[in-house]
Amino acid sequence: MVMAPPRARRFVVAELEGSLLRSADTFPYFMLVAFEASGVPRFAALLALWPLLRLLELLGRGDLSLRLAAFVATAGVPRSEIEAVSRAVLPKFMADDVDAAAWEAFAGCEGTRVVVTRMPRVMAERFAKEHLGAHEVVGCELEYSRLKRSTGVVSGGDGDAVADRVRALFADSDRPDLGIGRSAGSEVARAFLPLCREQLHPPFTAADTTTAPPFRPVIFHDGRLVCRPTPFMSLVILVWLPLGVLVAFVRIAVGLMAMDPIFFFMNPRPVYEVTFLNQLPAEATCAAGKSPVDVANYVQRILAATLGFECTSLTRKDKYRVLAGNDGIVNAKPPQAAEPAWQRRAKEVLRFLLH
Repeated sequence: MVMAPPRARRFVVAELEGSLLRSADTFPYFMLVAFEASGVPRFAALLALWPLLRLLELLGRGDLSLRLAAFVATAGVPRSEIEAVSRAVLPKFMADDVDAAAWEAFAGCEGTRVVVTRMPRVMAERFAKEHLGAHEVVGCELEYSRLKRSTGVVSGGDGDAVADRVRALFADSDRPDLGIGRSAGSEVARAFLPLCREQLHPPFTAADTTTAPPFRPVIFHDGRLVCRPTPFMSLVILVWLPLGVLVAFVRIAVGLMAMDPIFFFMNPRPVYEVTFLNQLPAEATCAAGKSPVDVANYVQRILAATLGFECTSLTRKDKYRVLAGNDGIVNAKPPQAAEPAWQRRAKEVLRFLLH
């Protein structure tokens, strides 16, 4: 849909999957949670379930498919692990899939911006607020046990619940000025689009002028997967893992270095480029009164310019705040109290019996 020139739109509600993000498929994000928070077994289990999930979607039971995927991906996972993956891994893959034209229309609204997602809210909230500029995120909620582990059960993701939450957010402002979402095939979009004064549907075409600020890119990423784990790529990963482990074993443990040329020449055009940098000018060294920090920053700027990277003002603390949710400072554990005598005696007996 061709977008009209921007006007005084104050409030906007936008669907995440299939609108702000080009793909409507949530499966890769559940695969990322399964892999990063639990490991290969849960990753493989969710992939084995994909045919059933796809069948449910084709039968019009996308809600059941999503609930089943959420259960397999998160059941028993500590809440802190799910939040860590949502903070440090998912944003990179979501940012790669952003529809620039849809985001311009969304970010160009000067008032309240709301993102509606099919996924559990915890999986999308960080990206929506930090990178899309959303003020509120509406989605289903993961439930947790008293031990702060996910039960795998989601609640509040049906169309009626979404509509009620959107109405509550705009209760004092009448109706949203703009709704962005799919007009067909999306229960979530159908729930809030009728509430909006104006609607935009994909495919989107950028307007000639925009008031949207620049998109905030993802700087820090802590995931172990390079490619988006679609069903096909996930299968490739699982097939490669045993071979990769075998090759690694033969290469670090056995020490068979003769295989190195084989792997090297598997690249048909191996190229190495070496760039020699100029010596630091005398006035930029510690001998000229510069602090080691200033010298290090100067060298990093030179390296970045040579490699084609752009330097930022982010610090080590910023990195830890994004990836770990703290400043990177680990407090020392308080000294543990001495064990009672009977516990020491019991451990000695067990140690004797086991050896």
